[in-house]
Amino acid sequence: MTEQEANERFDAMKAKLKSVQDILDGLCQIDKSDLKARAEAMKKAVRLQQEVAEDIDEFDRLTGFSAEKASAESAESA
Repeated sequence: MTEQEANERFDAMKAKLKSVQDILDGLCQIDKSDLKARAEAMKKAVRLQQEVAEDIDEFDRLTGFSAEKASAESAESA
């Protein structure tokens, strides 16, 4: 994976997370009595969060990055 591809994937993940935040912010605008609309918005947010989690796993697999490995390396250098 090139640096450009990694940046593009990272930007796509950021965009999905921004969409999740927008959906959650929008919940305040949905009438509290409209439970169906609120539930649909929350389902969409959860679905996007799951996609981001899968994207992160795929990104880590492609780049060989591991949060645990990075944490261990950081602890060793301290």
